[in-house]
Amino acid sequence: MRDLSADAVVDAEGRAVLAGRDYADETFPTLLPGAPSRPWTIERTTFERCRTESGFFIDAWATLRDVTFVDLDCGDALHVSAGATLEGVTLVGHRPRMLWIRPDGGPVAARPPVLDLTRFEGEVSITGVPTGGIVLDDARQVRVRRALLDEVDWAGLGLARTSYWRLMARKVQADGSDDGVFSLPRPGTPSHERAVADRAVLAAHDHLEPAPA
Repeated sequence: MRDLSADAVVDAEGRAVLAGRDYADETFPTLLPGAPSRPWTIERTTFERCRTESGFFIDAWATLRDVTFVDLDCGDALHVSAGATLEGVTLVGHRPRMLWIRPDGGPVAARPPVLDLTRFEGEVSITGVPTGGIVLDDARQVRVRRALLDEVDWAGLGLARTSYWRLMARKVQADGSDDGVFSLPRPGTPSHERAVADRAVLAAHDHLEPAPA
């Protein structure tokens, strides 16, 4: 089992820094240490087909810069605090099953996340952070504005108040952000078909980005 602490150095600011590494098919206890004595930075590093034994939570004390995860097996979800700094982070593949970014009661990171999800096939739920720096696969992931709650005449457009997109806009509102990013429901389910149909209606009225042709 690999412990990242052994590969890190402590910089002049007292941060643990892991830089310029490529890990493949490695197993880690939890990747980043819990309740660390010092902040952590991981930069210019790739994790390919790696796994963790007890999940992976990127807390507010962590900075990830130019980091790529390819099929990271870290349990059901990769949990990321809205306070974490993400600069040039890329997720690739169908694992983890879900990427979940949300506030955890602390401050939001000073810099909006810069995140590439164009090759990520897992589920996505992102709230509590600005989403302008997040690059999406428009066929699977959709940016949802809180303003949908006020702008959309749901009944007038023939959409149910339980529309998937209205529920996602409520999640954005609950976490105090202007917009969020969410995956479409899983293909092959009735909720997916309904969400796709509702997206087309909302896009036709400029409330959501349209699906790619």
